[in-house]
Amino acid sequence: MTNDVVLTDIFGTPFSLVDKRHAVSENTDKIFIIKPYLQLGRHFNEKPGSLVLFFHPGKKYRGKDWLVQYRQPSVDGDNWRDASLSRGRLRLISGKRHWRYRAELTGLSAGEPFQYRVVKAWTLVFSGEAVAPSAEKTRIAVLGDMADGGQASADVARAMLASRPELLLAVGDIVYDKGLVSEYLAKFFPVYNESVGSCSVPLLSSLPLAPVIGNHDIGTPGQQEKPDFDHADALGCCKFFENPRGNLGLKRKQLKKSLSSRRAAFIDSLPRGFFDTANYSFSWGSIFVLVLDANRYMDWTLPALQRFVERKLSEAPAGAWKIVAFHQAPFNDDFKYAGDQRMRVLSPLFEAAGVVLVFSGHCHYYARTHAMRYGLTTGVVEKDGSVAGTASFEKDGKRSSGGVTYVITGAGGKLVDRERMPGRSDYVAFLDTSRYSFSLLEADANKLEFKQVDKDGNVIDELVLSFNQDVDTESVPEPEQALVTASAQ
Repeated sequence: MTNDVVLTDIFGTPFSLVDKRHAVSENTDKIFIIKPYLQLGRHFNEKPGSLVLFFHPGKKYRGKDWLVQYRQPSVDGDNWRDASLSRGRLRLISGKRHWRYRAELTGLSAGEPFQYRVVKAWTLVFSGEAVAPSAEKTRIAVLGDMADGGQASADVARAMLASRPELLLAVGDIVYDKGLVSEYLAKFFPVYNESVGSCSVPLLSSLPLAPVIGNHDIGTPGQQEKPDFDHADALGCCKFFENPRGNLGLKRKQLKKSLSSRRAAFIDSLPRGFFDTANYSFSWGSIFVLVLDANRYMDWTLPALQRFVERKLSEAPAGAWKIVAFHQAPFNDDFKYAGDQRMRVLSPLFEAAGVVLVFSGHCHYYARTHAMRYGLTTGVVEKDGSVAGTASFEKDGKRSSGGVTYVITGAGGKLVDRERMPGRSDYVAFLDTSRYSFSLLEADANKLEFKQVDKDGNVIDELVLSFNQDVDTESVPEPEQALVTASAQ
């Protein structure tokens, strides 16, 4: 192969073979417990053009003789900038500690590729390349229920990498079964942050991950979501990810009022600042993202929490595409979770704010609704989790009613059991229970393209929204071209 061979991705964008945006590393397995990976960082919203790079060296290699440098060839030429580097002790399995290093990459020019390198004792031990957040056209991958350590997870990750997104929005249940540090080390980072082996893909070294907190991430895998936090290495999501600050503005005692004693104790066990980092927002190019924690200790009927949603959505830049992400899908026909409708109480707020897409996981398949509105009857969440109301929608793909499209993208690592197949409500536009897949967004100021892509890179569903059209267009493959359930015909 030669450097001038040109390929085309699924959006029709040409790129060359030399444009492979993945880390190049040699002999690093013994140096790193976790190799370098990118994050948005807590100051992402206050410092435009900034990202954070984390890495976790082994005990033998800790010390102060580390250096992280970065550059944007279009801006810096051959010159490297020194990143601000800090380190802190991180308590991991059974009270053991190790060092986590954090490098701030600031002053990145929007939309431009950048390179980084990690140096130990004046020896290059790791290098990578990524793209800075774009002010215009941008591409985001969305995926949930993703890391059980199996081949399917790696296949989906490899398809994501080939689609060349700039950001991964992970909509919960990031690792199974209880979100433990040991599970991240065994099932998550080996799949999503390694370059050697059929089950390894160097994804996180080339794009940041924005996490959503799911029930497995906090140690509540059971359907009733009874917190199980009696583990020394629980809440790995709090140790490995750094999100923009959300400023929820709600005290813990306000959440605890309506909770059982065990759930109240669970809230007390959470680290300081947990709710501000589990509920946050950010802009990536022309897309504004609001991330919410939909676990059962969060009561989104509380006026203070609803004001938070309204305030955050009002902070979106003018003309931005507004999307919301949380784990538990409010509109689903899942055999196990269909009765869990708690997040429907926020639907009128999403509609009023002009939200176009809501992403969830929890259900292990892909589904997309028509653009819909949901009129609440009382706004009360019943004991069985139901929320009374009436759904109205347009089947021809129009959004003249200002409706919201709800997407379940939970086919990232496990698929729904064949004995527990979901039904299909009238408001469901597309359902696929047979293929591992992820969602892909490409947006600029005028148009947003949504595609659902399977692990082999095939587009199985797509939707196009445009600010310049009175009628949005919707493109759905014919049944014989897509693997759908019998009830979907």
